[in-house]
Amino acid sequence: MRTILIASILSFSALGCGESFEIADQPLQGQVGGASWSFVKGDTNAFLSDEGGYFATLFAEDYEACGFSQGAGNSLILSIPTETGDFDLGLQRNMTFVVDDNDGPQNLVATEGRIVVDEITATTITGGIHARFDGDNEIDGTFTVSIC
Repeated sequence: MRTILIASILSFSALGCGESFEIADQPLQGQVGGASWSFVKGDTNAFLSDEGGYFATLFAEDYEACGFSQGAGNSLILSIPTETGDFDLGLQRNMTFVVDDNDGPQNLVATEGRIVVDEITATTITGGIHARFDGDNEIDGTFTVSIC
């Protein structure tokens, strides 16, 4: 009886432990909207950022960071913590896959994953993220974004 009780407790404990999201030591890449996606440039929005996080948009194309225009096409929106560390994604801290298709943009909010902030300077944030919404929307790797 005692063995069964211990096994049951361990089984329920394992259910509470989510999947471990390792972050690959590679440039940020993956699938967005079922299409291959590779990070090129990203920046923060000074008006939407606050003490809880830097509001950042990441694109798969080049553009003038901190300018009046941004990239187009599929992108990522996330709140990057304002301190270094390792953070799980969830309902409070999540990432949005913006899928720009013929019907207009769709926002797919990912609550599964993890973000790591390695360094914050006066002009950049460097870190990594592994996030998943579903099989057509999953990214993994490292990034550096400009602080505006």
